[in-house]
Amino acid sequence: MKGVVFVLIFFAVSFTALNAQQGHHMSQKAHEKINELEKIKLMEALNLDEATMVKFFARRKDFQNRIAGLNLQKNNELDELQNALNSEGGAVRDEQFYKKFVENIKSLDMNIAKTRNEYFSSLRDILSQRQIAKLMVFERNFRKELRDIIFKERRRNLE
Repeated sequence: MKGVVFVLIFFAVSFTALNAQQGHHMSQKAHEKINELEKIKLMEALNLDEATMVKFFARRKDFQNRIAGLNLQKNNELDELQNALNSEGGAVRDEQFYKKFVENIKSLDMNIAKTRNEYFSSLRDILSQRQIAKLMVFERNFRKELRDIIFKERRRNLE
């Protein structure tokens, strides 16, 4: 099973690395493969029965959609700010101009953290505290594993 998981991660990372080299965002197909892999590994890690699994993944999907929306807003703000900074041509804008962006981005960061906290609190009715703890550790480790694979793949492609 670990071999299959590694192969899936490898293909997902290959797509990601290819797209990154071309200056594009991760392809939808690679993103879907990573999500499927994450789902499989989560089911193994949390050892959920079918009814709990359905509730959990529905709640998780809602959470991921809300976080994606907030991240999109944040990235749009950062893109606007970057464009403004790049187009200045040496001209400095007033402090209020920058303050607006900084405050909006800080507010979005707080909303992201609040949404994450609400999500974990909302899981108390379907997961035990031990399962929630496993989920938190799983998320960190899964992201780290993906970063490590992407880093190794990029390094290999540069050699």
